[in-house]
Amino acid sequence: MAKLEATKTIEAKKMNKRNRQTLAELPVTIPYGAILDEVIENRDMMEFLYLGELYCCKSEILRPASRSLDSQPVISSSGHSSVAAAPAAITFIWEKLNSGSILTLRAKVRGGWFVAVGESRSVTFYPDAGHTWDGTTI
Repeated sequence: MAKLEATKTIEAKKMNKRNRQTLAELPVTIPYGAILDEVIENRDMMEFLYLGELYCCKSEILRPASRSLDSQPVISSSGHSSVAAAPAAITFIWEKLNSGSILTLRAKVRGGWFVAVGESRSVTFYPDAGHTWDGTTI
């Protein structure tokens, strides 16, 4: 099933999960950045799950107000599908740190560093917005 991220705030109608009929309630505001799961196009409407609840919105509103988070197709009720491009892959460049006998790696990310420690590669985030950490001490 397709997964989308809302790039704008939209309004959607809540639906009954059993019979997929819209409820007689006011539209709900779906915020910018919301993750929409199991997106299905049904005629001129798009149905989706948001925070575990079923909603629908006109396709002409949701399409320009969202972006794909995966390369899964949005399936229409007629059986047609359209595949959105997957987001660009993120590459981490891991640097090995001089930490004695315990393997320690770091990778530069926005706002700081990911630090992986030990054979299990347990990962934590070290905040350092200016990337001033020289890698010798934490």
